[in-house]
Parts: sequence; structure tokens; C-alpha cells
Amino acid sequence: MPQKEKKPTVTVLYDAQEKSVRKEELAEGKKVPLLVSNQIEAVLTKRGYTIKLLAAEAPIKKLVRQIEDDNSDLIFNICESLGGAPDEERRIAAVLELLEKRFTGSGSLALTLATDKSLAKKLFDFHKVKSPDFVIIAPERVEGTQALRQFPLIVKPTAMDASIGIDAKSVVHNVEELMERVQYIHNEFHNPALVEQYIDGREIYVSMIGNPPQVLPPIEWDLSKLPPDLPRIAGTEAKWEHDFKEAREFVPQDVTSNEEVMKRIRDVAINAWNALMIRDYARIDMRLTTDGVPYVIEVNPNPWLRSTNRSFLESHFRSPARRHFLSSSTSSRSATTTRRITAGRFVSSIRSAHDRRTPVSLWEQPDGRFSRRSKEQTSPMSPSWSCAGSAGSNSERADSHGPIVKQPPIH
Repeated sequence: MPQKEKKPTVTVLYDAQEKSVRKEELAEGKKVPLLVSNQIEAVLTKRGYTIKLLAAEAPIKKLVRQIEDDNSDLIFNICESLGGAPDEERRIAAVLELLEKRFTGSGSLALTLATDKSLAKKLFDFHKVKSPDFVIIAPERVEGTQALRQFPLIVKPTAMDASIGIDAKSVVHNVEELMERVQYIHNEFHNPALVEQYIDGREIYVSMIGNPPQVLPPIEWDLSKLPPDLPRIAGTEAKWEHDFKEAREFVPQDVTSNEEVMKRIRDVAINAWNALMIRDYARIDMRLTTDGVPYVIEVNPNPWLRSTNRSFLESHFRSPARRHFLSSSTSSRSATTTRRITAGRFVSSIRSAHDRRTPVSLWEQPDGRFSRRSKEQTSPMSPSWSCAGSAGSNSERADSHGPIVKQPPIH
């Protein structure tokens, strides 16, 4: 009788500050869910994996030693900050790469490209990914396309995360408002300003998983309940300053039933994924025009994973540690938010145990066994090793988002 294949051992790497932030929130009487690290631990333990948790904390030399000494087959990397500081996200991935560890999610290069909007936009332009026309305005230079000749425009920091610096004043209607907002970005964030064509359309979020990626059904966030004097954007007012309990997050049936529009969404999502060298999983934020044209706004290669949600809006929050850091360090700005793709089944892609330099993908089958796929079988622009979580079935996702909200149909 053949022996059952032993499952990989897994270490879940997360920011240690999440524990202290959760403890503070519990002390304040807030209802706080389990940390994502504990949720992942519970899911994978139930599926027969041997799991341990590793809390990342300073000093960095200690963390490097801890990671170097870790003997798990694979590291489930959900460490998107260190001490809550978001700039460390890509550096954590770089440490894992330097130590030749097998880990989930995108590598340090993809994280760097995706979190710098100026780099991402240039790559979208080069690879012909449908994205709003743009210019980048720094104190001493201007670069980008030359097609911005009409207002309104939208102005953002190039390197801030999850709507920091995006509010009602971000949408500008004349040169005076534009220059005032650019100066604000320079002074407040010490970033170049990204000036984009404003896309009037629906707010669409597309989750992707796998190597090559599978595009999951899009989710729409209904912004119609915003006060009439506010632009329909996912800025700080929409996320923090208004009671948005009536906002609906749903699978837009008029979009998913339109195969032509869905093909456009899938194509632009995959092109954006490839352009930024994403792997395993990501969330693509888009605007969808009334004539069914999707524009990529940004790519989140490390969305916050969570097993269950009362609503999609609830998942806009970053990890507790990162949220705490951002809210305590930006007195004039709201804490940040983002969306995530939910982790369900465990789909792993790890390096060969026999040769670390030979990438292979190991995909878990429904019976818990793994099938092997060589580097040559993966997408040519998609790195072929690592692992990821998934979001359950399409029907489960559609049912979990409540009643369908009527929107103008796509023609």
C-alpha cells in the first residue's frame, strides 16, 4: 500500500506588532477578529499541515537569524510591515530571497514596482496596459505622457499606500486646483505627484490567483451613496468620514454576464500582473467606464488575507499593525485602507527540494496530493515558484456579498 505523501511544513511570518495592537483594541472593548496569522494557522492545521508562527520584530539582525534558522519547507509570508512601517514590506521579501527561503506571494522586485506608482505607470505604458494617461510632477522634473489636455484630473502621491493622500480635493478641475494639489503632495508627503486622467466609471476590484493566474469574478464597490458634492472615488471620505453601512459590495451580474467585457477585464488584469512580475495572488483595482472599458488604477500584490468577512468594505483595512502605524504617524490624514483577496484553499508553489535553483510548482489537489509543473509550463512573464491562498468558489463569493445593486447596464 503506497504511503501517503507528507505535506510541507509551513511557517507563517507576520508583523509582531499586530498582537500588541489587537491587545490594545480588546482592552478598549472593541470586537476584534483573530489575527490573520492565526486564521491561516487554523485553516492549514485542519488540512493536515504542520504550522508554526514567526512574529517579525526589530532588530532586523535578530529577525534575519530567526528566518535563517527556520527549517520549514515554506514560509507563508503575510508580513506587509515591520513595527507597522509599510516601507519594510519589500525588504522582508528581499531577506527571504537572500536567505533562499521558499515563500508565498510576490518577490521584492514586484513589491517595489507595484508600490511605486510612477514605476508601475511607466511599465503599464511600455507594455500597453490600459491605464489612465498620466504625468509625474516632481519639484525639478516632469515626465510621462503628453495626452493630459482636459480636466478633470486626479492627483495622488506616487509612493503612498491605500488611499493616503487621496480625498475630495484630489480631483481637480482647473490649473489653479492642479498646482495647489501638486504642491500639497510635495509638501505633505515629500513625494512626486502622479497626475492622471480622471476615469468616470464604476469601482471594480479583480482578485487573481495562481501561476499562471486565474482571474476571479470582479467585485464592485457602490459609491453612489456618497454625498453629491464628493467625487465618486475610493478616497478617505468614502472609507472613513461617512457612514458607509449602506454601501454594497457585490458581484456585478451585468458585467459577469457580458463575455466581451469580461474578456477585456481578464486581459488587462493579466497584462498588469505580467508587467509588474506578480506571482501567486494579487488584487487589481480598476475603473470600468459606461461603455465597458476597464482601466487599471493600481495593483496590490500583497492584499490583506482574511478567512471571513461581514462585508467586502470591512476587508479594506490593512493589517492592524500597519493601520495603527499609519494612523498614529499621520495626524492630518486618516488611517489607510485597502481591499483584499480571501484565503481559502492552500495552493502551493515551492522550489524543488533537490535543487533550489530549479523552480517547480506544486499545486495541491482536492485529495491533498500535489501535482508538479515545470518552469516551462508556466506563463513566460510569471515567476514559477512560491505559493498562495485562494478565495473559495465563485458561487460562494457571489452569495456572500448580499443582494445585487442595480447599476447602469454595460452596452
